[in-house]
Amino acid sequence: MAKSFSTETGCLAEYHRLTKASAAGVQRVVISPGVAVIDGMHFLVMQKAHGVSGTDFLLTEDKGRGDIEAVALDLALALDEIHGNNVSHGDLKLDNFFIDGRRVKLIDFGFSVELSEGARRKDIKDWANAIYRLLTFGDEVTIRSRDGAPIEANERIQFRGHTVNEPHYHVDPECPEDPDCLGRIRELAACGNLDEVVLCVMTCPSQSVPAAGALANRLGQLIRG
Repeated sequence: MAKSFSTETGCLAEYHRLTKASAAGVQRVVISPGVAVIDGMHFLVMQKAHGVSGTDFLLTEDKGRGDIEAVALDLALALDEIHGNNVSHGDLKLDNFFIDGRRVKLIDFGFSVELSEGARRKDIKDWANAIYRLLTFGDEVTIRSRDGAPIEANERIQFRGHTVNEPHYHVDPECPEDPDCLGRIRELAACGNLDEVVLCVMTCPSQSVPAAGALANRLGQLIRG
């Protein structure tokens, strides 16, 4: 597979970021062997991503709850890998990762940047939005509110005093901030509830967004029971 660019500068910039993100034994990022120039167009050459895109996975009718939980965990692990290489993906959405079985590979690093605290937080919030879409699509799995009532994907959600609008989120500035999002996630993981973990990350204030590794650790505890 290849991605075309109109300029050499853009092609090389993404190649270098992708190479950095996939260094040091990273397993969850598509690998690029190099760049090519054909008829004046520049191409970033990448290994073929096996499986289906996150969007195609969303539309898969026979996916189960366990499949979504596994993808949620592996996607958090993917972020932990690239953050460990000091790279933020910057555009984590369903179209930008492939799922092969239950394993994830990140693609399209066009908006990637050197890791900063703000970029790290954005990646984690984007993770929550992507998993939220998987959880709320169709009738098979439905996110439920704290009182047990089902929540449709297109509804405004009131969760712990915050308002969430799918697929984007915002935090009401008048709401009291949760000083320990990771502590709340730890509590939710112990209860085995991926739905509330996702909503907790979506609605927690920026300074409380957990690191990808800590999030993956809690998700692992949740999924393995």
